[in-house]
Order: sequence, then structure tokens, then C-alpha cells
Amino acid sequence: MILYTWNLTNIRNITGVQLGAYFGYSLCASDVDGNGVDDIIIGAPMFTHYGNNEGKYETGRVYIVYSNRPVSFSYRRATLPRWASEYGDGI
Repeated sequence: MILYTWNLTNIRNITGVQLGAYFGYSLCASDVDGNGVDDIIIGAPMFTHYGNNEGKYETGRVYIVYSNRPVSFSYRRATLPRWASEYGDGI
């Protein structure tokens, strides 16, 4: 996912950590941390834990990209327990 300014200057490239996780399948902009600047919520519903020995795949993951002024970003990821299915499919 690439973020641009209003005049198409590249601000930041954001990528997922796993090929085939469908990173960016669902997106939402909302002020999650309450600082008055919209943050970005990114879904990756096909994310799979490689260390999963239970045979449960495509559990999904959600990334929250926090934005501040001036333009700076930090992100955290959220993952449900391994029994979840396609977490991040609909945001």
C-alpha cells in the first residue's frame, strides 16, 4: 500500500509480512488513538501463522497504522487466537 500527498508525492510504502496474506484486502480510516488525525486500519484476512501445529490456516491479521503531524507513522498488528478464521476480512 502506498500513501501519497494531495499532489502525489510518495509519503510512505506499507507492506505486509507474508505473501498471499491479502494485505490491504480491507481498509478503513478512523481516528483510533484520538489525536485528531485519521489512522489507517488494514486487513490481511489470509495471514497464516507458520508455527501453527494445529492445522488452522488463514487466521488473518489486522494492522493499525497510527499517523501524527507532521507526517509520521507507526504501526501495530493485532492477531486473534489461532481458532479465528480470516480475521481482517471486513473492517
